[in-house]
Amino acid sequence: TVNVGRDVELGKTLAGRYTIDGANHNRPVYRRVDPPPTEQQVFLYYWDERDGEDQLGWWFGTMVGGEEVWCHHTGAGSPGTLPPLRGWTVLHNGLVDETMTVMAEAPRPAGGPPPTTRPTQARPAPSGPPGAGTPRPRGSVGLAAPSSAAGSGPRR
Repeated sequence: TVNVGRDVELGKTLAGRYTIDGANHNRPVYRRVDPPPTEQQVFLYYWDERDGEDQLGWWFGTMVGGEEVWCHHTGAGSPGTLPPLRGWTVLHNGLVDETMTVMAEAPRPAGGPPPTTRPTQARPAPSGPPGAGTPRPRGSVGLAAPSSAAGSGPRR
């Protein structure tokens, strides 16, 4: 579950409930499911250091590795697979929104007990071998504020 406080427009885009929708760089990819998207999908995914330190961390964007991204966190997350609870940088203004929270459920093994919702605060170092054939997140700094028009901001 994602809660966005200070930036009302960003909240309309990112706030809601997410579900696991695949994996990227040995971590789950989350897709917003509630409220349902009206114009574009919203994903939360991890990117490792293979493309440089400025690309490392968790991202909110319209697709995994895509051009349009809204928020970034340089932390690896908690128990290595969950996104950080706080400390997200809003890219259109470059500020950290401490009121934004990301509460994730740990993935469970098949047939295992249901996951528990918990805050994610620890930030261990990333691990695992780099994957191949994964798209690179190219939009990282100074991108457009959330809007109904995809690709409406400057790109690197």
